Amino acid sequence: YQPDGAGRWRVFMNNDTNNDASSTCSADEKFTVTDDDTQVDDLPEIATTLINIAALHSLHGRSDLALLCTEEALSARRRCFSDYHPTIAGTLNSIGILRCRTNDLNGAL
Repeated sequence: YQPDGAGRWRVFMNNDTNNDASSTCSADEKFTVTDDDTQVDDLPEIATTLINIAALHSLHGRSDLALLCTEEALSARRRCFSDYHPTIAGTLNSIGILRCRTNDLNGAL
């Protein structure tokens, strides 16, 4: 997974089949983005990392950035778990708290 430049994490497939460290192709030639939803094995770990990053932003008073990371984590978790999973509930609770901190009281409900 790599950032796609728009603030989202996307699955990238490695096109380098020879595994040669001296290869001179650019990153764009070496990796291609895929929308294959079957490759979600790492999404729970990525979501946890995003939550940890959000916690750091929140500790430093950057609730708006924490909210973005938490919403991205929710998106990743929804691809892995049902809406009734405790992880989804905890993430929604965190989003509500962050929206309160950013004075988005309607969005917090």
